Amino acid sequence: CTRPVTLSLTGCGDTAPDADAKPESEPAMLTMSSDWNFYPQAMVRGDLTLEAGCLLVGDYLPIWPSGTAWDASTEVVTFPAGPTTTAVSVRLGERFRGGGGSFPDRVYRSELGPEDVGAMNQCLGDSEARGVMFAYPEG
Repeated sequence: CTRPVTLSLTGCGDTAPDADAKPESEPAMLTMSSDWNFYPQAMVRGDLTLEAGCLLVGDYLPIWPSGTAWDASTEVVTFPAGPTTTAVSVRLGERFRGGGGSFPDRVYRSELGPEDVGAMNQCLGDSEARGVMFAYPEG
């Protein structure tokens, strides 16, 4: 017995996908454009949550150290190892513990690339974040 099979192809064309495009499930992840020689020393505590496509620590939109990465498949933020620290990971819903602090907006804008400044503004408008802060993990 044979049956006809119909195939439908979509998305065929001459244009390649944008290599820099983020999957829709990937939240805004703001990281410093380079390493800093100084990090604020305030204690930062809060649950790592996802709101309106933005990662939050408590009520704040964090700016993570350069090299911090998000793994959508495990919903984990991984921070790079430093000279005196090991790599640290925090899963969505877990409590973040670390250091950091807040600065005037001009400082954040100078440390973020243009795409991240746009994402920061979008997150501040779309989420319930009370502000922005630098955050780095204990470790």
